[in-house]
Amino acid sequence: SPPSSYSAQLDLELHLQHTQLSLTLSSTFNMLCSTERCAHPSACLTQLDYVHHLQHE
Repeated sequence: SPPSSYSAQLDLELHLQHTQLSLTLSSTFNMLCSTERCAHPSACLTQLDYVHHLQHE
């Protein structure tokens, strides 16, 4: 089995990737929500809340 330091490094990389993905999603939804074409602003806000929730877990 791989040493625990390898596992920890892998976890960190996955966490960073996930955080970056969350930030990307967040900015994307911010952009969508700020456009007049967004037909469901409350759904956008819910999604943003969910993204932020993921970031802070």
